[in-house]
Amino acid sequence: MINLGLFIVTALFLFILTLVDFKYKKIPSIVTTSYLLGLAILFPEQITYSIIMALFGLFLYEAGDGGIGGIADIKALAILGFFIPSSIYILLMIGLIMIIGIMYKIFSKYVLKYKYETPYMIVFLLTFLIFQILV
Repeated sequence: MINLGLFIVTALFLFILTLVDFKYKKIPSIVTTSYLLGLAILFPEQITYSIIMALFGLFLYEAGDGGIGGIADIKALAILGFFIPSSIYILLMIGLIMIIGIMYKIFSKYVLKYKYETPYMIVFLLTFLIFQILV
């Protein structure tokens, strides 16, 4: 079970990644990899869900305009996988990502007028917060 301290640290981590993604359009790989490794050491029983979420991120990355812009987004999805309590909730997480992602793509295209690359890390932050409220 994930405690409140780890929830706050992860929410703050995803918030900082969101700010970096908006400002610089790139996220250093060492930051996401080290956080992912720390979670893997703390919660080895959750690695299965993390791998499933990383494969889902890879699918979105290969889909072209699925919203995923790079490897940091796939690692963020793997980080979200560590917070899935059981296999039933994987579908809830994927559904939230799809719904929030589609709404964000529409918002960024027509309201924010992004033409090329849309910073997508905010979708993972919102998904993480809403998922923790629902679960």
